[in-house]
Amino acid sequence: RRDYRPSIIVMVGLPSLRVENGSADSCDPVTTYGEITEQGMEMLVAAFGMSSAGGKFLDIGSGHGAFVVWACGRGGFSRCIGVELDQRRHEVAKAALARATRPEDIMLIQGDIVDSPEVF
Repeated sequence: RRDYRPSIIVMVGLPSLRVENGSADSCDPVTTYGEITEQGMEMLVAAFGMSSAGGKFLDIGSGHGAFVVWACGRGGFSRCIGVELDQRRHEVAKAALARATRPEDIMLIQGDIVDSPEVF
């Protein structure tokens, strides 16, 4: 059963919503890294009509976990999942999870989304 409403959000035209946090290669989608700002998170949830009232949230390429933790805290989603390929970023996300207000509602997965069908 699928509880997620699929959405594709491209932030190319919205550079103010993203901050760079260091990239080894700006062309490689795995090593290029930037985080969405808190203001950007709020704007995207509002702009795309993502219902946070009890909804579920999936962040593919969740990086340091900021959006996942925000979604289950200030965003009001009931269940939040973050999937990240990079082990170092995943470790930072686990530290963020330890400081989250509702860690029991957040799942962090290190690996490729195609290897994690349980999130769907």
